[in-house]
Amino acid sequence: MAREHTLDRLLRAWREDIDSEPFPVIADVNLPRQTRRQLRADPNRNNRPDHGRPPTRNH
Repeated sequence: MAREHTLDRLLRAWREDIDSEPFPVIADVNLPRQTRRQLRADPNRNNRPDHGRPPTRNH
């Protein structure tokens, strides 16, 4: 019985600790800037079949 009481107190303290921290919003999170690959910067693009585009599947 004493063990259950101790576990209950620990769980309650943990919940209070968790609730005391505000949940981060997306503005608080630093996300790396996304970059896009430049196909036009590829000098060998025109030497590849279909100008470097991925092959399409015809099913």
